[in-house]
Amino acid sequence: MITSAVLDNVWDNWRPGLTRNVAAWADKNRRLTKHSSQYVGKWRTDRFFYQAGPMDAFSSKRVRLIVLKWGTQLGKTEIQLNCMGYAIDEAPGPVLGVYPSEKIVKKVSSTRIQPMINSCPVLRSKKHPAADKFKIEEMHFQDCILYCVSAQVPGDLASTPIQYFFGDELGKFPTFSGKEGDPVGLAMERQKAFPFTSKTVLVSSPTNPEGTISRYFNSCEERLMFFVPCPHCGTMQTLEFSQIRWDTKGLPSTDPASWRLAKKSAVYICPSCQETISDRQKNRILQQGEWLREDGSEPDPETESIGFHLSSLYSPLLTWGAIAAKFLEVKNDPPRFMVFVNGWFAEEWEDAAVEKKEPDDILASHITDRAPSVVPAGTWALTMGVDSQATGFYYVIRAWQRDRTSYLIDYGFLPSLEDVRQAVFERSYPIEDSDQRIGIWRAAIDTGGTRLDAGPSMTEQIYTWLRRIPSGLIYGIKGSSWKTGVRVQHKIIDKMPGTFGKPLRGGITLFLLDVAAFKEALHYRLSLAKNEPGAFLFHSQTGEDYANQLLSEYKRRDTRSGKEAWVKIKGRENHYLDCEIYAMACTDMQFLGGIDVLRQPGSIAGRQRRKKPAVKYRSSMFNG
Repeated sequence: MITSAVLDNVWDNWRPGLTRNVAAWADKNRRLTKHSSQYVGKWRTDRFFYQAGPMDAFSSKRVRLIVLKWGTQLGKTEIQLNCMGYAIDEAPGPVLGVYPSEKIVKKVSSTRIQPMINSCPVLRSKKHPAADKFKIEEMHFQDCILYCVSAQVPGDLASTPIQYFFGDELGKFPTFSGKEGDPVGLAMERQKAFPFTSKTVLVSSPTNPEGTISRYFNSCEERLMFFVPCPHCGTMQTLEFSQIRWDTKGLPSTDPASWRLAKKSAVYICPSCQETISDRQKNRILQQGEWLREDGSEPDPETESIGFHLSSLYSPLLTWGAIAAKFLEVKNDPPRFMVFVNGWFAEEWEDAAVEKKEPDDILASHITDRAPSVVPAGTWALTMGVDSQATGFYYVIRAWQRDRTSYLIDYGFLPSLEDVRQAVFERSYPIEDSDQRIGIWRAAIDTGGTRLDAGPSMTEQIYTWLRRIPSGLIYGIKGSSWKTGVRVQHKIIDKMPGTFGKPLRGGITLFLLDVAAFKEALHYRLSLAKNEPGAFLFHSQTGEDYANQLLSEYKRRDTRSGKEAWVKIKGRENHYLDCEIYAMACTDMQFLGGIDVLRQPGSIAGRQRRKKPAVKYRSSMFNG
């Protein structure tokens, strides 16, 4: 918590109130509802004691900026709601809440803010009696107004003066609001009318080192961490993941049985006395914690800006075993591991794909002595990615191990959709050191958009083809041109493209890919050594044509806008890069469960695949 020296100067020295600080106000007035918490009823700060520090900071007349760089599900939004309620009730002034999008504005306002107000008698009594004065985006009270706006609408951020500014989930904010500047900066500009009494509270899990929450956290005069005492030796320490120990009895981390063993056996080891701290003891030491500087010293009571850093290790709702099991589950899957690092460790994720890579270097470091078209033993699945072009179809086939190590099996060019059908449904590959063969488990084909010389577009041709072949093996996909935050989404297409597109009876499922996220994951895998789990490997005959296309794009930051974007190297095609992204997406958890749905290595020994007669098309390129 903030020291007593800071709390000596509380709001009643600045603007008289009835309650000493936010935590005391919340304990007295807040009521939690079933819509937002499992703890229905009276709010209790001592239930999650680390939440008291930021609320104490809001209660100090000196502190102007409070930044919470916290993991997920630690109560960040509840802290903001308590501070909002306290300001409305005891120190009224115009309040602004800024959220990543208009959709989230409506969700937070209707499911969190308004239920909080309606369940709190002192706030409910101050509501304006007119219904049109208490809306989703604007709520009027006796002495103030609460505005809820989107960070994507610059006009909402640059008008009415405000005293209190609350920014939630900054990691999802756009870098620029429309053609204006940083949305956080725009909102803070509106506080100039309150030079001595303004308050800003910014909360979010981090994203990358240049992310908004990290920039504002690093700008704080004081950056604090939550120290807890060892129940055995009393040493004050921060909770670190490296001190969680578990026993998987030698099982690999990719085996779900190892996750269960870790969940049962994990304990926390005090780095000072080497004694174990149990889950029951964890809840007890959290009650005795203090917010201190990284070196363990007390913060300056005269500070005006304070940053609080907290990982999900501190959550009383998570056991040491649950944290260890989750780590083992995701550590070999870069997209999921990135979410884990950001949301559980509350640490920034460093992208591996920032600079150009040389094809010769990547080939030399990741090529194997395995012949093409031979599948390594222990392969769980083969996936195929197909990139559609006006002249035909580029493809790659990749073998996946349980630990996400993958091997290039085959790549090339197919002149027609009939050739694609045969490759997916009829072709199989020998498994090394066995008499078994394995076929494609899942394939993804780009639904394209290329207009052919005559007749229907590529998209129309592929939609028709997908509807005629057996389902459940090859899927239509489309890459997103911007970062969506969700790696794989699906939508039902009920008509052909175009204003007057022909209806598709029964529809067709199209999977939308966040290609930027998969490019980052691919380059992360390329950064791993050959013998590391999750490595991205090639067969012995992999050529420069493949390597040049695989490394045809790199990530570059625009010096003017500050945004990062993937840039294509002039003179290089990127077809095999796209194919690899599609093949990788097939294994992703968000793509129908990914390879996690498999329970054993795959083969087609003794199993016959369904075949279907070739489908005739009007354009000759589809028939070879």
